[in-house]
Amino acid sequence: MLRYPSLKSLRVSRRGFTLIELLAVIAIIAVLAGLTITGLGRIRESARRTKCSSNLRQIGGAFQLYAADNRGVFPALRGNATGINPNPSGGNWMREISPYVFRDTNAAGQVVSTADIKKVGETSNIIHCPAYDLLFPTIGDLVATPYQTSGYGMNAALNIPGVGGSMTYDNRYKVAALSIPSRTVLVGDSVNYHIDVQTPNWTTATNTVEGYYSGAPTRHGSNANYLFCDGHVESLSPDAALKVLPPRS
Repeated sequence: MLRYPSLKSLRVSRRGFTLIELLAVIAIIAVLAGLTITGLGRIRESARRTKCSSNLRQIGGAFQLYAADNRGVFPALRGNATGINPNPSGGNWMREISPYVFRDTNAAGQVVSTADIKKVGETSNIIHCPAYDLLFPTIGDLVATPYQTSGYGMNAALNIPGVGGSMTYDNRYKVAALSIPSRTVLVGDSVNYHIDVQTPNWTTATNTVEGYYSGAPTRHGSNANYLFCDGHVESLSPDAALKVLPPRS
């Protein structure tokens, strides 16, 4: 004889989730969503850090090409001043190497006020640090800053023998005169067009987006990227960077 389930048993088998079960599911989904968002944020930051490192390597190549075309010298930090071999363009180092990389600059080597932070007709501008660009909603905001830079600065202490372990802003020096190129920073993350560590510690400032007068020691999380004179790039903590960025005398 066939037995059919009673109405009561059907009701029991169709019982829905309790409030506690629903809350538990929602909590699990929220945790998973949070982990996913955090993971995506880390992936994006890693991509920006990698892009920045690639930029610096290409900037290093531009310096070498520049030196090959200019009797073996690197550009000065800035021009328009008296000194040994001032920059022919009269602008800063960014203006000098602009023919070798994509960059929109004016005569002084500053960022040009255009509709976007890239050269017209190009999909990207390799000389801009992507993490630095994120600090500015528009190119107008970037141009309005006290230091119109692409997010990179040239080292003001190249450790040239015979000049007191420092260099003059408006002088150019021969690449062959560099002391220990593999441990001498050439260009790195910076809120200014230079990295000029004038004291044993990083100099803070209230008028810059990253809180420093020169340099950006924590731009990529707790580190920053640095191009060395031999062409390699390192990610260094603020303390580690100070060891290869001695105060300019």
